[in-house]
Amino acid sequence: MEFLVRPRTGLSRHFPERAEHALIGLGPWNIHDTSAVTEALVEWACVHFKTVDVVVPGYEAAHVLVATGCPPRTAVIRAQRATSRLRNPAQRAFNLAGPRHTRVRQIIDRFYSPRAVRRYRPVIEEQAARLLEEMAQGPNPADLMTAYANALPLRAAREILAVLEHLADIYHSSVVTQNHLGASAETVAAATAAVTDFAREVIEVKRHGPDPAEPVGALIRAHSGSLISNDELIGTTAYLLITASEPLTAPLGTGALTLLTHPRQLRECVTDPGLWAGAVEEILRRHHGALGRPRVATEELSLHGVTIREGEGICCAMPAATHDSAHYPEPSRFDIHRTTDSSLAFGAGPHACLGAPLARLFLHTAFEALFTRFPDLTLATPNYEIPWEGDLVFTKPACLPVTW
Repeated sequence: MEFLVRPRTGLSRHFPERAEHALIGLGPWNIHDTSAVTEALVEWACVHFKTVDVVVPGYEAAHVLVATGCPPRTAVIRAQRATSRLRNPAQRAFNLAGPRHTRVRQIIDRFYSPRAVRRYRPVIEEQAARLLEEMAQGPNPADLMTAYANALPLRAAREILAVLEHLADIYHSSVVTQNHLGASAETVAAATAAVTDFAREVIEVKRHGPDPAEPVGALIRAHSGSLISNDELIGTTAYLLITASEPLTAPLGTGALTLLTHPRQLRECVTDPGLWAGAVEEILRRHHGALGRPRVATEELSLHGVTIREGEGICCAMPAATHDSAHYPEPSRFDIHRTTDSSLAFGAGPHACLGAPLARLFLHTAFEALFTRFPDLTLATPNYEIPWEGDLVFTKPACLPVTW
């Protein structure tokens, strides 16, 4: 960094004398925030310098910002998060707040209402039937994760989003890497860039004849009409591709395991298909797969008598909410007849999960197809010997040996 004049903060000891302007190269942080990128960078600039150029390698991001007023610690945190969003447009698009978030979401909301997603049931049923027939023709025992749980979400997403097969198959490993808790910032950044490039390629394939009757086509039309920016188009497309596949693998694999270890309730569902909806709710409540992501407090706050200081990191474990005994009696007990639902698994408010109705439909269809095709399916190894992938945001069995 080269500073030309004196900075105006207590951090002066870090900078040369008479520094007031700066050229700063920022690297990727895997942290996300809801404030706008420009706002965050302005606040950073106002704390440390009178004028600053902020450069993110690999992006056309040179900003000259002049502003005033923001606590130094808050500015540092927000600058880090702003850098993450410049590196990760898929996160930025759906971390918008207020009218900007509403504007983008309104374009695709109509594709994900409980009524709208019903049209996807035949697609899911067809792909499930193909995979299950392939499994039936293959070796017995088989790994249900490889044969079904890992494959079905990706195949269904490919059909629902109208993505060419050769394109869909190239991005899945990058999505997994993005959600790997042990991956380095550099590895995550590379995976994010790969997913972003994939989203761009999908958009380019569709751009010359976008179909407004499917989500990505509607986004392209909205961009052509100047309703959303190019970053919002790419980011939201990437978001749809990511959330339509990997987040569904965990509850599908874990749900199958849970049902197999509760054979009486499984038989109830097979005998009475009307119980599958309640089974899906209970699976999502008990273990929907997402552990939660770390967050950094931008200001001091108190929650339930616990003080979280500015700058401290916390991880909000999502299963803790769906295991709260004040709302779910005997939360550790699996019970498909509960009167409570899994709504907390999908969040709440303006940022509640867009795809919740589709996730419920997908799991309902997938479980019913699996246990209708294989009513005698059982575990091929003791439950306690099944290995888990505990280093992913969406935890799931590493393999699930089954026999029939």
